Amino acid sequence: MLKHAQEITTVGSLTRSASRTTLRIGVSRSFGKRVLARLLGEFHARHADVALDARVGKCAQVEEWLRSGFVELGIGGLADRGFSVLPLVSDRMHVVLPVGHPLGAATAVHVRQLAGERLLMSGGEPEARLEAFFQEHGVDPLVSLRVDDPVTLMTMTANGYGVSLLPGIALPAKAPRLCALPLVPALPCDQVLAVGRRATANAFTDEFVTLVTSSLDRRELVVG
Repeated sequence: MLKHAQEITTVGSLTRSASRTTLRIGVSRSFGKRVLARLLGEFHARHADVALDARVGKCAQVEEWLRSGFVELGIGGLADRGFSVLPLVSDRMHVVLPVGHPLGAATAVHVRQLAGERLLMSGGEPEARLEAFFQEHGVDPLVSLRVDDPVTLMTMTANGYGVSLLPGIALPAKAPRLCALPLVPALPCDQVLAVGRRATANAFTDEFVTLVTSSLDRRELVVG
């Protein structure tokens, strides 16, 4: 765990006290921060006596935290299915373009249209999936940048440095300088909520799962 300590970003420790129960949640970087903030805020409003500790990292890190018991719950596009899993968001990969890009005039972008485009990629498991996808469709991608942060990718895209590929859940509600279109054929990027080994020892994991389920029932988290 120590080797990842410096890579972990704490986005939510809403209350802290040794006398209070702490619910630890691992969240992948591809999961939208606006959605995460809404979930954490709503849970805190219901259970102000519970300390929330949300850690953001790569999907592989979140899976490791779940296996080791460092967190009770994990959220993101987790590939390891060795956990109890609740489907969270049915998502797909999107092509993010700067406003005015020629590909932005359509309603979707075919993978073959990305041949020759400078691509900004997030690296790791998402890039491995994309590379296999490109190979399947006979495209040799021109990757000019790898950075494991969706906000940086979108900022560089808006500034004209290239085209990025991100799941819909990572996209902001409004981005005046960007245009996001579905990638076709569709490349699924489904997000799940995974329950780790330590979850049964924390009575509030069920409460958080219930909150997520109710949010899904209100269709607040579903990406079109």
